[in-house]
Amino acid sequence: MIIKETNSDTITINNMILSDLRKFIEKKLDENSLWVDDVRVYEHSGNIRIEVDVEWGDWKHEHRRLDYLIYDIVYEYNKDLVSNFYKITEEITDEDGSDTYSAVHIYEIEVD
Repeated sequence: MIIKETNSDTITINNMILSDLRKFIEKKLDENSLWVDDVRVYEHSGNIRIEVDVEWGDWKHEHRRLDYLIYDIVYEYNKDLVSNFYKITEEITDEDGSDTYSAVHIYEIEVD
């Protein structure tokens, strides 16, 4: 699997990989009954950035479960990627003081 392409003096991540990974993540989340508002996969500083929006999800059943599932999904997609996979942050976008809130989960895969 070619992750990066060299074109003259620049190295970029193959756009087909980004699109394919996004579709794979969406499919696997759906298969695991974890419905999210949006999944974005894009190049950021030469690495692969994954953003997943969870709208009004329970802290344990959606938000924490996503952290475990996303790792397994990336592993299933390409096990070589998980050695450089980590969560950057969870940005809370809406909350009401209960166990349910909205957040954007941001993950990154460092690409050699």
